[in-house]
Amino acid sequence: MMTMDSPSTADKIMMSKRSFRSGPAAITSFAFGVGLCLAVLAGCGQEPSFAQATEVRQAGEAPAPAIAADQEEVASPGAGQGRAVIPAEQGPAEPETPAEETGPSVEGIAFEPSPPVTGDTLKATVEGNGLDREGVKVFYRWGVNDQTVQDSESPVLDHPVKKGDYVWVRVQVSESNSTSSSLSHCIFVGNAPPTIKVVKEATENGIYQATLDVRDPEGESVALSLKSGPSGMTVDSATGVIRWVIPPETRGVSRVEVSALDGLGAETLFTYSITISGQ
Repeated sequence: MMTMDSPSTADKIMMSKRSFRSGPAAITSFAFGVGLCLAVLAGCGQEPSFAQATEVRQAGEAPAPAIAADQEEVASPGAGQGRAVIPAEQGPAEPETPAEETGPSVEGIAFEPSPPVTGDTLKATVEGNGLDREGVKVFYRWGVNDQTVQDSESPVLDHPVKKGDYVWVRVQVSESNSTSSSLSHCIFVGNAPPTIKVVKEATENGIYQATLDVRDPEGESVALSLKSGPSGMTVDSATGVIRWVIPPETRGVSRVEVSALDGLGAETLFTYSITISGQ
């Protein structure tokens, strides 16, 4: 028996060509079919790529030039006349804005001492930015209660203060004769404790005696008491006199501590020593 091989792809195409009628329509259909078959055969076994793009052009037309990222494509007037590529418009480069320099500023004020008491000398300590820059001036306006008492560049208040005073300061920082920052701070003056010192002491006939100078800055009455001392020592709160009959066998150093308490509760502890070398 005679066997017949299966027709090849080319034979199939030829058979299809002979089966078509002649004429423009048949030729067009035939060309389309051949192109479609070849495209299918060529594409078998290849992975699909979504990133590829197909450009359709007429026979004999040269491939279009690649368009750079800084160019854009526009259509030329009239169909079939190609395309034109022109550079995309680029505006002028924006100039870099320099960092703006901030002026000096006052961020905080503190008083020394704090809290102040009667008789203290107040000083304002200022914290801020750019205060040590050349051309920067710091100005202090001091006030006590509702009165301005001092305008200067000194941070120290040269004015007496007492218990109950309301002390304030306004600090202004200027550069190039223009005020750029200011800040105010205030504080109340408190009660000062009494002061004590020995103004006279002597030993005669085995008796030690010392006189204390006791004062209260606010003028309050002060009560004296002996906190510690040798046995038999006394203190007179009214006169401020300390008296001690020294025992014959006493030698060496004795420590004395006296308390001075004012009417508002402020206390001062005064300590000193007595040296007994012999009689």
